[in-house]
Amino acid sequence: MGVVGDLTDPATAPHLVAVAMERWGRLDVVVQNAGMKSTSNPQIEAGIIEEMEYALWRASLSRNLDATFLVAKACLPQMTNANWGRLVLVSSVSGPIMAMRGEPAYAAAKSGMVGLARALAIDSASHGITVNAVAPGWVETGSQTAHEYKQGLATPMGRSAQPDEVAAAICWLASPAASYVTGQCLVVDGGNSIAEERS
Repeated sequence: MGVVGDLTDPATAPHLVAVAMERWGRLDVVVQNAGMKSTSNPQIEAGIIEEMEYALWRASLSRNLDATFLVAKACLPQMTNANWGRLVLVSSVSGPIMAMRGEPAYAAAKSGMVGLARALAIDSASHGITVNAVAPGWVETGSQTAHEYKQGLATPMGRSAQPDEVAAAICWLASPAASYVTGQCLVVDGGNSIAEERS
């Protein structure tokens, strides 16, 4: 089922959890995959930090990091009560692994998501809950720009990821096969972050 909401609104995540509990009576897996761009406020939150307005900085952190905090805060009590759960945060290689020019807010927020995953993993492990992050590189989606597509061609695999390749990593972290994996950041970038030569 689908529920429409703005995850930067503190009331949205608790509402989503309540809807899930009412519908299914349990909450096993939560994937926090919101962020990057906003359809309701498409202003680009990029630029060098000397020229970035504080409101723009806060907007990027709100969508990418604060929304993750709100989702975790809403879902973890249900998982703790059940003594089982899987929380997967979709971060990015931009920030925790690499960086791009003119993207300080996005990099800071995505790095923060990985730190948050590790902290939550420590606090939740005794309740049978794992918390991990996935860090995709270039992904070929409908919103991928021509520049991003070109960058994907420069990876060692010579292409961007397909969405289902990122989804497969998320599904593995949510599966019983990953029951002893927590607090980790799984990079899905076609080897881009390990390639030293770029010619």
